[in-house]
Amino acid sequence: MKHYYKAQWEWFCEADKCYWRSPHGTNTGVVDLRSSIQAGKKGGLPEGFGVFSYADPQTITGAEYLGTDSSVVADFIWGKLTIEADPTGVTAPKPVTGRFGKEVALYLGGEKLKSEEFTEAHKQRTVDVFQHDYRQNVGMYPKALLQKWVGAKMKEIYGEMSNEKANLLVPVEHRKGVLWKKPETIIGDTFVDTNGVDLEAHTASGPNSGFSWSKLAGSSMEIQTNKVQRDTTTGHGDRDYRADSDLSSDDMYCKATIGSTGTSFDVSVSTRFSSSARTHYQTEWGNGFRRISKFVAGTHTIMQSDGSSNSLGDILECRVDASIIQAYRNGSQVLTNQTDTAITGHLRAGLSIWHDNSTWDDWEAGDLGAAATVRHLGLLGIGA
Repeated sequence: MKHYYKAQWEWFCEADKCYWRSPHGTNTGVVDLRSSIQAGKKGGLPEGFGVFSYADPQTITGAEYLGTDSSVVADFIWGKLTIEADPTGVTAPKPVTGRFGKEVALYLGGEKLKSEEFTEAHKQRTVDVFQHDYRQNVGMYPKALLQKWVGAKMKEIYGEMSNEKANLLVPVEHRKGVLWKKPETIIGDTFVDTNGVDLEAHTASGPNSGFSWSKLAGSSMEIQTNKVQRDTTTGHGDRDYRADSDLSSDDMYCKATIGSTGTSFDVSVSTRFSSSARTHYQTEWGNGFRRISKFVAGTHTIMQSDGSSNSLGDILECRVDASIIQAYRNGSQVLTNQTDTAITGHLRAGLSIWHDNSTWDDWEAGDLGAAATVRHLGLLGIGA
């Protein structure tokens, strides 16, 4: 039996890494109900709240105990993520979104608390979120990319790609000329380069490459023996990088191969990475933990974790599909489905290393629809 609480997040620091976490850090699940502004606040008094599940009763200052009836809790969260949601994320959380032919589901602590068919109401909320994101991205992305994004999104929402559906999807003020193209994008980097080259000076190598990397936080990473690592081999501190090449959809995957591990191993791969801010989802991997977390405007929130270990040569992956974030290890899901609605409309991916003795090899990202057609670079024997 699980116990549910409506509570504020707790700001927690370990070494020089600080983030929002559940009260006490012992929860079994969470759904974040903060606005994007509240989630982007770094420290200080918490704003907004989440619904947290625990295996045992808790004493949490200022919290509201919601009981043990998961159906009652599900209805409460569902209202916040549907009729009370804000497609911009400014005044409330964004709504839960969906896709044609699939149910819209709410997950908390490894359980599917509630699900519905992808109704017209869910479809309209999904369109509203896309149209807000489209308006934000016009002027930031080239027209050809926006066209592929429209193609991907209308296939997800309507189950088809056509001029008729594109005209329903694109905001009315932007319905000019050719609105869509067939989407399918995969990018990758095998990190083949001269030893000592910083990642931001490196041009991605291997198939589907040729792009550059941008550093969003910390000191540099560098290439060594065709892998990427921190530019110093001792200590800790975040190095967060974005691949500056756009996918066709914000429903995407990102994965890479563990090149080396150590006692302080700590790395992540990132999806829905903003082209202009440190905003993205990520799956974190280390010695004795796996996590699903997010950055909003540079502020870190951990949503789910366990105490499992990872091994040299593992292919570690983050997937995001509509409002569900998932972690995969060697093609099999680990952790549980994580519902979150905060980050949408961003078309890039990335990676990070926080601690010494960690390296990445054979990085890849792509649209979820394109993932089935191309195998991982490491499986092709590239970059070894």
